[in-house]
Amino acid sequence: MTSTERLDTHRKAPQGFCRSFLLLLGVSLLGYMVFRAGPGAVWKQVQAVGWGLALIIIMGGFSLVLPRH
Repeated sequence: MTSTERLDTHRKAPQGFCRSFLLLLGVSLLGYMVFRAGPGAVWKQVQAVGWGLALIIIMGGFSLVLPRH
């Protein structure tokens, strides 16, 4: 293993941990906000927005899935 490969390996571990931590933090914050507002109130607002919300989420997902050039 060359020194460059070793550096790449050491950089990936903290990035993976940071990404997982931020994902957990974001999901926790979303859950807390839904709990505070009340699931019923959140559901009513989602229904009021309608399919536009689903379309926005799907488009955001495509940006993560499609390969970058």
